[in-house]
Amino acid sequence: MLLSLLLQVTPIPDTPEPPACSFERSATLVTRKTDLPAAAIAELDRLFETAHGIAEASDYFEVTDSVSVSDAPRARFLRAYGVGELWFVWFERGGIGLSRHVFALGPRRGDDGKIGLHALPGSYFAGDLCAASRAYLAGVRSAGG
Repeated sequence: MLLSLLLQVTPIPDTPEPPACSFERSATLVTRKTDLPAAAIAELDRLFETAHGIAEASDYFEVTDSVSVSDAPRARFLRAYGVGELWFVWFERGGIGLSRHVFALGPRRGDDGKIGLHALPGSYFAGDLCAASRAYLAGVRSAGG
């Protein structure tokens, strides 16, 4: 039975190698989710909890809406850039169409009253992730999140 389940699993697409992104300020590139600050990892776990988490770069995740492994993550980490107090998290999401997104984490007071890294309003973008990250730094905000 296990063999038949394994044969039904959608193959893992290679993690895309996004082009290098440069910023006007010094930036730190992180290519593994586990190399992010602990507060950033905790926020990713919270944000992606209903999507069964976010897979590490190059790990399996559900690419399509035909769910093969019911508890597999529906998103996968691509990379992150630390710029000043902000972290721009690039990820891909499976579903009807595979798509790539970015959002910013920054210092904010949480529901518990403590300052931590939280997803920032207006920082969720799709498309050219580098251009979106730089646009956010320049003051552009997304309408939906």
